[in-house]
Amino acid sequence: MPSRHVKSPASNVKPEANGGRACVVVSNNPARRLPAESKPVAVNAKLKRLLFLHSAAWVNEKEKRPAGEYVVTYASGRRAVIPIIAGENIGDWWGASAKKQSNCECAWSGMNRHSTVGVYLFEWSNPHPEDPIRDIVLKAKNHAVVGLVGLTGEREK
Repeated sequence: MPSRHVKSPASNVKPEANGGRACVVVSNNPARRLPAESKPVAVNAKLKRLLFLHSAAWVNEKEKRPAGEYVVTYASGRRAVIPIIAGENIGDWWGASAKKQSNCECAWSGMNRHSTVGVYLFEWSNPHPEDPIRDIVLKAKNHAVVGLVGLTGEREK
């Protein structure tokens, strides 16, 4: 099966310029040996919306349980918390292309040796576009693994 893509204005992190890493992955399940939250991802921009390219593992989309959250910190010091809910704005990467979520879409999918896998595009409207976003932290919940593969934003015109 060929991979499929949704056009989104984002650039990829170059692993050679980022300590060999190209995405952010967190889990609060000790068996996964991953950090429960990420380091702050610098943004430093006034944005009217953010687009998250992300996916999860070990989540039950039918239960609509939180898989994590993004904590947005603004230059003013205020914060906004964006819940990441399985089956709503994120899905499990395994079998991704066949799944429909209520507030995101499968933006890329391809085959591994066993199944179709993929990532989802989720759009968030910033309630404070006048206040520059300083950074974003990804936090895991309920033993899920959450991976942030891409992040981009739209400036006011």
